[in-house]
Amino acid sequence: MKRIEILLLEKIANLRKSKYKQMQMGLVIPLQFYRMDTNPFVVELARVTLMIARKIAIDNLQLIEPTLPLDSLDKNIVCQDALFTECPKAKGTIVNQPFLGGKKLRIELGDEYTHKIYKEALPDVKGQPDFCVFWFKKASDLLDQKGRAGLVGINSITHISGKKASLDYIISNGSIIHDAIYSQVWSRDAAVHVSIVNWKKEDTKQKFLDTIEV
Repeated sequence: MKRIEILLLEKIANLRKSKYKQMQMGLVIPLQFYRMDTNPFVVELARVTLMIARKIAIDNLQLIEPTLPLDSLDKNIVCQDALFTECPKAKGTIVNQPFLGGKKLRIELGDEYTHKIYKEALPDVKGQPDFCVFWFKKASDLLDQKGRAGLVGINSITHISGKKASLDYIISNGSIIHDAIYSQVWSRDAAVHVSIVNWKKEDTKQKFLDTIEV
């Protein structure tokens, strides 16, 4: 993000035909990033990683921003269940949410949590969609009027129950899916096919929809 920030500032300087000079305070700072996780260790690790990443960016990109004092990220990166926590509207959401087949939900997460998911998160959905579909609704609800989102989901989101809970929900709530891959092999250890979906609240003339299964 800091590298992209520099490129944008350089382009602005070129358009204004002025000499680019690094700002004393960057526009992209750790306090603009948020995360939730139910694992306390992951939460602490994310806080430390983000602070270290800022220092590395300042050194590698030769920025003149002050490295101290360190930002307190206690309110930005918190130990909570993101699926049921109220969050402020966001301009952008990028999620690689957990995959867990609908039939395995009760085994892995227990009866109480599974009941809560179906009753509170998506009460109108029939069948047993994969756990990942609930995050499409969550991300869609969080976007502001100019927001964008990009999610990776198991390709069952193209099936009836999964589609209703994810893709149909996005469209019915005023968003436009402008870039999507129907199905491709997951690049990591899990032997699954995934779908990639990008959408935004405002319409766009360019749409890239890959409907060919790879």
